[in-house]
Amino acid sequence: MSWTKTAVKMGLFYGTVMGLVAGLLGLCLFPTIGCLLFNQNLILGLILGILADVIIAVIFGLFCGALYGLIMGAVMDKNAKNFAPMKESFMAQRRLFYDGAANHQLGKESVGGWMFLLNDTLYYKAHPQNIKVHELQIRLTNIRKVTRTKRFIYYTGLDIELMDGTIEKFVVNEQKLWAAKIIEACQRAGNHISE
Repeated sequence: MSWTKTAVKMGLFYGTVMGLVAGLLGLCLFPTIGCLLFNQNLILGLILGILADVIIAVIFGLFCGALYGLIMGAVMDKNAKNFAPMKESFMAQRRLFYDGAANHQLGKESVGGWMFLLNDTLYYKAHPQNIKVHELQIRLTNIRKVTRTKRFIYYTGLDIELMDGTIEKFVVNEQKLWAAKIIEACQRAGNHISE
């Protein structure tokens, strides 16, 4: 599944951040302990303390990264199963062009859910675990521009500019493919946009 690659990337990013946090916290603690243990040789204590800090930071970062990746993968699997009946319904109606996990940016909150690219509409539905549960339907003829953007340190953002200038922001897996599929669907609907 496409989520595994994204979950691993997110896990590594999270692990790196957590490792740095652990390292900063440890810089105060471990060199001090090292100096106290080796009070005869403060330089040796300081070096051993810093070395212990780096090792603990790396282990903590890898653990947090792996754990986060596994949790994200499980959540994405669960969401895929929850949205499967909708997908099957759209497929039975011969309306589904493409679909996948997506987050919709509402202010500062990124709301997780699923996005369906239908033959006439870009349809997003938040999963029920969110605080801001909502749906969004954008007619393909109302899309002015599709822009791939960077979110955090990865190119996962997708900005959909509407004809009135409103921009709906999403985070998706396989951003380049999503952009191409939306443009292709818009062109099939008679809206000749480009990226």
